[in-house]
Amino acid sequence: MSGTAQFNHASRRVNVPSCRLTTAAGGYLDIKGDWDGSSSSWTANMVVNGVPASSVLEGHWKKHVQGSVSGGIDLRGGRDGVTHVAGLARLQGGMLTGLPVLDRLALFCGSSRFRNLPLHEASAQFSYQESAWHISNILVESENLVRVEGWLEIGKGGR
Repeated sequence: MSGTAQFNHASRRVNVPSCRLTTAAGGYLDIKGDWDGSSSSWTANMVVNGVPASSVLEGHWKKHVQGSVSGGIDLRGGRDGVTHVAGLARLQGGMLTGLPVLDRLALFCGSSRFRNLPLHEASAQFSYQESAWHISNILVESENLVRVEGWLEIGKGGR
């Protein structure tokens, strides 16, 4: 890990112009940010590259999604918490395995090749606004097998 932080006592500001966290696999997370002590407002910008999906995903998803994650995220907040989240995520070298939807697809198509689905492309944009996740420009493609495009919203309580 390496980074720089700057503090200006007169303006009560903390600025982090660069901070890099690296993984054993060679991936990294670059973080930049700013905090204003007078208003307690803050901003952060993160860039992720080559981080194993298992490091980012939770629970059972870790065993069903393989590959490395890249993308970026912008965050803003203040005294009341996070006020803005927006970003883009990509899965590189992706593979989906052991998902019930893949089993159903394999059964429907009469082919076991859908049970382990190598992903040629997987990406989405996301934002969090008014207590809801908005995921757009979703693209998941296994070359010459299946392509899914769309959007979804996840509201309070997972609705």
